[in-house]
Amino acid sequence: EKSTTASLSAGENDVGGEGQVHGSAAAAAAGPDEPRVVNKLVALLEDLDATRRREDDALKRLEERVEQLVDTTATSASDLRQVQALTVQYSQEIVGILEIQLSKFVTERWVNVDFGTVMSCIGKSSETVSNDITILLKEIAKIQQALTASASASASASASA
Repeated sequence: EKSTTASLSAGENDVGGEGQVHGSAAAAAAGPDEPRVVNKLVALLEDLDATRRREDDALKRLEERVEQLVDTTATSASDLRQVQALTVQYSQEIVGILEIQLSKFVTERWVNVDFGTVMSCIGKSSETVSNDITILLKEIAKIQQALTASASASASASASA
């Protein structure tokens, strides 16, 4: 393509074919506007090539950013799973410790409280936190799938271009 643009800009019109004049004689025979047209074509071809390079660079940057987002999302999901596991573990430990402390308090002092209700509320709160984290992990998984699909689509688009 560059050799074509170089020959066009030099004024060589070696197009070929029957009955056509070759070289600088063709430029003289074609008229005074032809060099301007050739120069415009050369400029357009150069602009087209520069635009293609910019598009390729932008696509590569986009693919890299999508990969970074996928990696970050995967790391975040892993961290959230760890937090969920620790939350469940700590909740179970706290319930056990609280039950021991309440039993000790009740045996030492007379209290008019229904501890079944208290324990039920604590259990419900723990279950709600666990459910919320599970929902959050499912949403992160959906985001990961969307990002992975987007990365695959942009990779196939760049491969076909």
